[in-house]
Amino acid sequence: MAHIRSDETVASALRASDAGVTDAENAARHEVAIKTIRRWRREYQRRGKPRGQRHLLAQCPRCAGAPLD
Repeated sequence: MAHIRSDETVASALRASDAGVTDAENAARHEVAIKTIRRWRREYQRRGKPRGQRHLLAQCPRCAGAPLD
């Protein structure tokens, strides 16, 4: 699944949030919804998830070194 916002936009918004910019101002500055700013902070900063959907995919047991059925 492709992302609508570029990695640069997300990184810029997260930097602004770290600098104390309010969610409303940050959302207006980056032309996204306030909920989007909050989700980015929650997922990428607090939970440390990587951007994208790779973290949701099941790992190959052979590649992960897990036993095969």
